[in-house]
Amino acid sequence: MIQVEKPFGGRYEKLSTGAQIRFHQGEGEGLLPTVLIVHGWKSAVFSSEIYVQGAQALCEQGYNVVMLSMRGHPGAEGSISEVTRHDNLNDIKAAVRWIQECPETDATRLCAWGTSYGGYLLSVLCPQIHFELLALRAPASYPEKGWDEPFEPVTSEELAEWRKVEHDMRDESALAGLEEFRGDFFMVNGSNDETMPPTVGAGYGRASLRARSRFIYVLDGAPHTLREPHRSQFISHLATWFGEHRPKPSLTPAVP
Repeated sequence: MIQVEKPFGGRYEKLSTGAQIRFHQGEGEGLLPTVLIVHGWKSAVFSSEIYVQGAQALCEQGYNVVMLSMRGHPGAEGSISEVTRHDNLNDIKAAVRWIQECPETDATRLCAWGTSYGGYLLSVLCPQIHFELLALRAPASYPEKGWDEPFEPVTSEELAEWRKVEHDMRDESALAGLEEFRGDFFMVNGSNDETMPPTVGAGYGRASLRARSRFIYVLDGAPHTLREPHRSQFISHLATWFGEHRPKPSLTPAVP
């Protein structure tokens, strides 16, 4: 079991959208690549063990880490009953701008890890934002309607039926976006995930075929919300993969 053995507070910053980030300096010399962590729907990124332990493991691998709490979630502005998908897409864009403008980061080496709803939103943004590495855990699937309406997906019977069908890039923005991704791709799903059945993971797997490299793994017996021992297994896979695929510094200056 992975334990957080030292304080891991970081530096909080409020973004222009009302979202909040927490910045953690990684271990290493010079400007380091940065991993943006985007949480799942209704998750508390700053206090949830999987995000905190995962962020610490990534810092130990030589990455800066920016943990994003999107609007409607703990630490950020807004009500969960009023937030829209477009709101949260704009929160991610604002976090990326913050990373690009931060003098402590190498903006040419931007990476991301998203879980469920967060993985879905990151995939949507792949045509707009250049991620060197993209890690998804149990990425979500949603119908293409209601982007500007308050978002309460977890109680929808229609949504459950939608996820039982394997969709493609013509049906869903996340899959269409991921098809444009050309960096290194990592995805872990759970074999006992009833929230995101195998059809969802299969759609993401096919959409990622043009990635530079792919690591796709199924955690045996794992549900959607990871607890021990699955949580430690996932973090171990995540940290190892990021360590092996750490992007080299670019010879070309970043363009904000």
